[in-house]
Amino acid sequence: MPLDRSRLAPKWLVVLVLLLAWFNWGLEDLRLGHVPDIRSHPLTAVSPPWWPLRAYVSRSGDEQLYFEDTRLALGEDADLAYLAGKRQGDAAKELADFQAKVRPGPGLRVPYRDFPFEYPPLPLAVMLLPRLVASSLAAYRLAYGILAALLTLAACGLGVLLCRDLGARGPPDPWRRMALFVLAMGPILVSRFDALPAVLVAAALVLMTRERFFLAGLCVGAGVMSKLYPLLLVVPWLAILWGERQPRAARALVSGTVVASVAIAAPFLVLAPEAFVRSTFVYGARPFQVEGLVGAATVLARGKAAVVGSFGSYNVTSPGWLGAAWSFLLPLGVLFCAVAAAAQARRTPASSKDEAVERLLLWTCVALALVLLTSKVLSPQYLIWLIPVGVATTGARVRSWAIAAAALTQVFYPILYDLFVESGSRVVAGIVTCRNAALAGLLIAAWRAASRPRKA
Repeated sequence: MPLDRSRLAPKWLVVLVLLLAWFNWGLEDLRLGHVPDIRSHPLTAVSPPWWPLRAYVSRSGDEQLYFEDTRLALGEDADLAYLAGKRQGDAAKELADFQAKVRPGPGLRVPYRDFPFEYPPLPLAVMLLPRLVASSLAAYRLAYGILAALLTLAACGLGVLLCRDLGARGPPDPWRRMALFVLAMGPILVSRFDALPAVLVAAALVLMTRERFFLAGLCVGAGVMSKLYPLLLVVPWLAILWGERQPRAARALVSGTVVASVAIAAPFLVLAPEAFVRSTFVYGARPFQVEGLVGAATVLARGKAAVVGSFGSYNVTSPGWLGAAWSFLLPLGVLFCAVAAAAQARRTPASSKDEAVERLLLWTCVALALVLLTSKVLSPQYLIWLIPVGVATTGARVRSWAIAAAALTQVFYPILYDLFVESGSRVVAGIVTCRNAALAGLLIAAWRAASRPRKA
């Protein structure tokens, strides 16, 4: 009898759960930077034998940043020196600026008004949830990792639903593909909050395939209040709906997006409008980050001399005109993607639900790849956004490039990252450039698959 691949789903789900549990199984001393002197005592690298496995998942994460933000929000005394140091600028100046902006004394503090907060507001809710059970940094790290793992599982589960909506066009073993991508992404999954916008985008896609467009818009609006990139995905989605002559669905999607965004943003727009808007849209003022397309190429050409610290990250120096011109590349790329998607939808309407789902997923993947490639800022965790779209598509090459890009990111981050940003290593810059080339391969493969949809 032929093997029923659908029965493999539970096994691969178990593998995925075990991977996420492993990512949380780290050593607190290593996470705090207390690395043993391996040169003097080389056996400590392999003794006990499970030490390398735990060292692998003791990665550089943002849990302490989130923990300190929750301490500020709850009226506790936070480590302001640590928070100021994360800005990568002049330490004394940044600390003085932080102290001036934090409202002193006990009592709940409002982000943006009572203390600086560099993200949109919704992630703060995710950061605060672990504080219900954790009061120390070590306990918070574990609790936050479990929460992030659950969000990742939810995103993968929604991806499996999308694969099933593809019918015969979809991959026969979606859980295995999700597990492979999670393995390729690595422990960064449980130390960042980017699984939150990823799961909201996945939920919006699932709701759109079920023609629940207002609810999909609510998910998009919440996603925008987590990271701004879901707003860019709405453009090709609306273009497809317009091409399919579904104006009512387009209006419902926009309405839901506006309602959710305004509802979440309203309290902060009332209490601290200037600080909220400045923090939410600070991206436009940022220079090229070292990992982006321009950043990696610049370090490859000029080495350490090109790297500077600012805006909470490592960036490269570049001519002002280049940054100004590059700022138009992302919106123009997304607009071009939307025009192509609309033209295709109007020229050749989908003949079945699975073909419509295929078109939606592929153009979403094109838009995501464009966002990653043309953004001035490209941090390692941004590849989490590809869950589940990068592996729930019909194109095998699309999935392969997505997994390759994630795996190449682990090659340099975080183990070789200091060599990259502090020494300007051209070898590491070459690895980062290869990762960016994999993202370019993802874009090309997704564009080809979207432009010439595969027939069942």
